[in-house]
Amino acid sequence: YSQVTAGLYAALFAGVCTIIRPVGGFMADKMRPMMLLQWVFVAIIAFAILIMVSFKSQPLFIAGIVLVGLAAGVGNGVVFKMVPYVSQGNTGAVTGFVGAMGSLGGFFPPLVIGWIKEWTGSYELGIGLLVLTGVICLFALWHHFIRGDARIVK
Repeated sequence: YSQVTAGLYAALFAGVCTIIRPVGGFMADKMRPMMLLQWVFVAIIAFAILIMVSFKSQPLFIAGIVLVGLAAGVGNGVVFKMVPYVSQGNTGAVTGFVGAMGSLGGFFPPLVIGWIKEWTGSYELGIGLLVLTGVICLFALWHHFIRGDARIVK
C-alpha cells in the first residue's frame, strides 16, 4: 500500500476505536465487565488472525482492521469501567495511568510492526505478535480474575 493509503487505514482504525469506546463502557455497565473483556480478547485474536491471512485481499484486510478496532474500542470502555474496582481510593491517578498506557499501546505497535517488516520483509509476524499478546492477556484475565481469587467486579 502507498503511504497515504496506509495512513488512511491507520486513521480508520483509530476512528473506529474512538467512536465505539462509549459503547464498551455502556455495555460494561449492563454486563459483567470481566466476561465482556474476555470476549473482547477472543474477538481481537480472531480478527487479528483474519488480518494475518488477508494481506492479499483488500476487502478482508479492511474488514479485519475495522473489526479489531471495534473490539479494541469496546475493550477500552470496559477497562475504564473496571478502574474504580481495581484501585479503590486513587481512581483519578489510575485512570490517568490507564489512559497513558492506552496511548502508548496505540503508538508502539505500529512502530514494532514496521521494524519487523524491515527485518523480515513481511507484516505477518508483527500481526502475529498482536495475536500472541491477545492470547497472553486472555490467559491472564481468565487465570487471575475469572477463575482466580481476584474477582473484583460482580
